[in-house]
Amino acid sequence: MRGPDQFNTLFMGKVQQNYPVLDSTNSYAAELLSKTSPSEGTVIVAANQLNGRGQYGSKWHAEAGQNLTLSYILYPRFIALSAQFDLNIAVSLACKQAIEHFIGSQVKIKWPNDIYVGSRKIGGILIQNQVQSTQIRNSVIGMGLNVNQIVFPEDLPNPTSLRQINNQVIDHQQLIDVLSYFLEQEYLKLRQGNFQSRQLAYVENLYGYREIFRFLDAEQLPFEGCIIGVDPEGRLMIKIAGNMRTFGIKEIQFLGSVEQV
Repeated sequence: MRGPDQFNTLFMGKVQQNYPVLDSTNSYAAELLSKTSPSEGTVIVAANQLNGRGQYGSKWHAEAGQNLTLSYILYPRFIALSAQFDLNIAVSLACKQAIEHFIGSQVKIKWPNDIYVGSRKIGGILIQNQVQSTQIRNSVIGMGLNVNQIVFPEDLPNPTSLRQINNQVIDHQQLIDVLSYFLEQEYLKLRQGNFQSRQLAYVENLYGYREIFRFLDAEQLPFEGCIIGVDPEGRLMIKIAGNMRTFGIKEIQFLGSVEQV
């Protein structure tokens, strides 16, 4: 395991703004971008987030002071608009590696950007890109990670936390440092043009990859299929009765593996 001094970064997380309470770290970061030009890698951290959001309007629950809610500011202008999903890939892989550093267990990415340990959700990502002309002007990388919370609301279907897994209280700043390190490493790989290798790593670490799952389609009709990859636009590729189909966000819902149903 790396020592704390081995998680130094060039720019990611070097500027850190900490707040006891924010409505949303993503909203605060977006407001900051509208008024100033924060340095790349600036991270906004809230001990308590009142109105955290998940992907496509879902709400992110986090007990005040127990979990990590934060947003990074990036300027990925080197990424083509048609390849925006590559940024999602980089962030997802960084989260996976950071969590594995603490728990030593194999962590998976549930398409498109939830982080799972086994069949339980430990984190989620919300990326908001501001586009200008033919390029990404800036990106706000929002993350919510379950850290020290041990009791969750009953209406959350399958949560877990770092503390539940390893029975240890995790220092939030240490986690931020580790997360910043892996995020910078993945981001620099994108800058260097290593798109294909990261896409392959993302697919190989997908939750349910090459397993038979039950799903619901956009018409709420159930079907069985095998996850075989992700296309360049980030759509999930599923093999169904010998035929391959692709699904975008909100066009599909996981029901569980065939063995679990």
